[in-house]
Amino acid sequence: MTTVLRIAAPFTLWLIGFSLIYGLHGAICAERSGVMGSILGSDRAMGIAAMAFVAGQAGLALWLRRDRTGDTFVDRLSDVLAIAALIAAIWIAIPAMVLPVCDPPAR
Repeated sequence: MTTVLRIAAPFTLWLIGFSLIYGLHGAICAERSGVMGSILGSDRAMGIAAMAFVAGQAGLALWLRRDRTGDTFVDRLSDVLAIAALIAAIWIAIPAMVLPVCDPPAR
């Protein structure tokens, strides 16, 4: 992996996961309000997506830790960025896993 990809990968993956989780959140709320048809499951879909998001970040952090370039600065920087992105993923995933996805529609 090139130096730029090692440095950019953790927060790029975080950005993709963040977008997918909150896109799924909007789709589930739209389905529940009657805007969309019944294409999604329940709150479990949100929990599964959040756990997959954190697992992907953790996997990337472990892979960056294991696969070294020999450049100490790049290796340390990629480790720090991977840990920061993992913490950010956990911070985003906790509400997605434990809170209800959206309020029921007002009648």
